[in-house]
Amino acid sequence: MVCCDVVENYISESFNAAIIEAQKKPIITMLEEIRLYVMERMYNQKLMRQKWDLEIRPSIRNRIEKMKEQQRCWDVVQSGKQEYEQLSGIPCVHAIVAIFYLNGNVKDYVAVWFKTSVFESFYRYPVKPINGANMWPDVQYDPILPPRRKRMPGRLKVNRRKCPTDNE
Repeated sequence: MVCCDVVENYISESFNAAIIEAQKKPIITMLEEIRLYVMERMYNQKLMRQKWDLEIRPSIRNRIEKMKEQQRCWDVVQSGKQEYEQLSGIPCVHAIVAIFYLNGNVKDYVAVWFKTSVFESFYRYPVKPINGANMWPDVQYDPILPPRRKRMPGRLKVNRRKCPTDNE
């Protein structure tokens, strides 16, 4: 078994990058800013989808068009059955060559999750707006405060780093 220390999750990384300023605030304010960010993003994604006119998302269409240009350099060798494997849900250049060889339509071989109808279903239900914190009802509990700062173990750093020419 091979172990790897590198873990890449681009969805988490992009979300964390989007809320970097909100993360520095108290929990209620942070959650409110994240809610507003998600609400606005969902609305913008829905508007973007309304501009699309074809069955497959534009970014996937562009990738397929680039691979269609490359397919001229490939030949098809039949193996008998017309079965192929797709790992990503988007036909690779080899699959596009085979699809053209069979006089098929490439968009029929794109996975359903890349279709604009599925994309539209993700953004069907918007995040509903709520009243601001100044309109929330008062509660009889103490307000939530950020955690206290703790001194970490280890030696403290000196305020000023001395120059090697200092004799002190």
